[in-house]
Amino acid sequence: MSSDSSKRIWRLYTDLKIWAESHDATSKRFSVKDNSIENPELLSSLQSNNVATASTMQTKFFIIVGLIYPSTDPFKKHLLEVEIRVPFTYPQEPPEVYMRTSIRHPNIEKNGKLCSARLDAGKKWDGIPLANVVILIIDLIDKPERSHVVDAEMGSIYDTNITEYNQKMMEIVTKHGIPRT
Repeated sequence: MSSDSSKRIWRLYTDLKIWAESHDATSKRFSVKDNSIENPELLSSLQSNNVATASTMQTKFFIIVGLIYPSTDPFKKHLLEVEIRVPFTYPQEPPEVYMRTSIRHPNIEKNGKLCSARLDAGKKWDGIPLANVVILIIDLIDKPERSHVVDAEMGSIYDTNITEYNQKMMEIVTKHGIPRT
């Protein structure tokens, strides 16, 4: 990677971190937990755990691990851990987002990948800043995108019985989420 690319990536990461730290405890939406810029072992552990797909094993991205603070009832008492894989070509290509916290959600694949029309490289991607990507992730967790359902069961429950959906999500998040202090 060229030094210009390294500087650009560092600036993207720094801007996200400053945005995340600019909120007080009552309005906090995201906190950075780790990143592969300052901690290259993060990529090594990803590869050794065989978490990444074959196409991403060539390390054409950097990773930001963070905690999101969703605001709707099933989530508002817990934090969820996410992994944002930002390609070196960002913002021309969108990042891939994976939930590290194990949850079932209409827009999350079994491998944890978050699916959204707004993060689709071929369709609606408009090169938004990383802070806006984080907001998009939180909004998607709080209010699933009906057009990108990948967990049909959870999507159906969300569409037909929001009370049951909220109850199931509360159980999942209580079990796997990180309690807010």
